[in-house]
Amino acid sequence: KQWYQRRVREGALTLCGLLYLWQFPHFNSLSHNVRQDYCRAGYNMLSVVDTTKNALVSLRNTTALIPLCAVIPFTGISHCSFSFYSLAVNAYFSYLAWNFYKEPNKHTAREWFR
Repeated sequence: KQWYQRRVREGALTLCGLLYLWQFPHFNSLSHNVRQDYCRAGYNMLSVVDTTKNALVSLRNTTALIPLCAVIPFTGISHCSFSFYSLAVNAYFSYLAWNFYKEPNKHTAREWFR
């Protein structure tokens, strides 16, 4: 019983980490394209205050998804092939995040968001 409870807890924490890490790259690229609206509304969003740091947070969280997805099969919530397939997807996402970091503009933000 304790082994099962530990396995469920590990899986739940891993999924929480996955959702936590994914939300920032998704939101930061979206907020970059509407930063003028945030500025007019008076919101001190990272995309308004520091566009480079906004893109850096996106890159950091995107690359953090790679090791997290690599350990997901060890929690028992997925097959070992998940690590292989997620590596390919996350490598592409990291490439898009890197482009967004190198040149934070509407085009790279939109490419990363879609």
